[in-house]
Amino acid sequence: MRIFLAESDPELRVGLQFLIYQQPGYQVIGITDSGKRLKKQIKASQPDILLMDWYLPGKPMNELIADVRALDLALKIIAMSIHPEDESEARASGVDHFITKAEHPGNLVTLLNMVKSQTNSDQVSSKGENS
Repeated sequence: MRIFLAESDPELRVGLQFLIYQQPGYQVIGITDSGKRLKKQIKASQPDILLMDWYLPGKPMNELIADVRALDLALKIIAMSIHPEDESEARASGVDHFITKAEHPGNLVTLLNMVKSQTNSDQVSSKGENS
């Protein structure tokens, strides 16, 4: 799974990269610390998953999510926040999954594996329909 990482905190960004690189079948294909050029970066890299900081600077989150969704990619968006109460707004804005930054890193790995499994199932279903 190709992951684009959008995280404003440099230490957390490095930690997330390290965690993802340790997981077989995952690769970080792009990184940003701002939402300013995110749409262009997503369009150019075409990731499977966007793992993003809910408080990414540069643009209001609901606009940023709408911009990314307008690319019409089969992209899963996982929002991360230190505040669990952000989940309802994140989901209303169009993210697929939400996780708090305070959770154990293993929970993120579990979530990534779940998204990978769902994505693989969706691809198999689509191929069966097209046959």
